[in-house]
Amino acid sequence: MIKCPACGFENQDDSAYCEECGEKLFMASDPMASAVIEEDIDSEVMASVSIENMVFPLGRTYNSMGRRSPADGVYPDVDLTDFDHEAYISRRHAQIIKDGNSYYFEDLGSSNGSYLNGEFITKGARQLLKNGDLLKLGKTELVFNIKS
Repeated sequence: MIKCPACGFENQDDSAYCEECGEKLFMASDPMASAVIEEDIDSEVMASVSIENMVFPLGRTYNSMGRRSPADGVYPDVDLTDFDHEAYISRRHAQIIKDGNSYYFEDLGSSNGSYLNGEFITKGARQLLKNGDLLKLGKTELVFNIKS
């Protein structure tokens, strides 16, 4: 069981987010977990994802991607609610992780899958991102960008 740091709720070991309050959970085996704090925001954002005319800066170590759900307390860093009219994106669909100067894409067990440059990504399999990579969450496509 994983105890939520925000509300104390006991969650299943494979949970990425607290079932009670929606807080991000970190497993003890995650080497980056100890470095993550609530206000973990980069002062100089080096990467972003974009869709249509919207750019989402990736300023945290863990950047959540999905649809917002106030009823469930879910407010992702990359909120794709307005771009997902058919609700193919899960509330907690995927994340982009910053590790040093590298960025990784990870599906969090979404219902309709995630793709990197057209290739299906299995849950929990972190994929290294390169400038210009195409991310697809459900039916929604975004472009990953690194500032040069």
